[in-house]
Amino acid sequence: MMQVWLDENMPDATLEECTAFIAWTNYDGNNYLTDYASGQISQNG
Repeated sequence: MMQVWLDENMPDATLEECTAFIAWTNYDGNNYLTDYASGQISQNG
């Protein structure tokens, strides 16, 4: 998903690393994908 966003908004950038934030709950013991991600991109060096 991050690569698609970069292709549309920053086509000259390269995705170096991207990690999605996964939330775990005590309530049901499930993992949930959130809308937060962190990572590193490079653009023009």
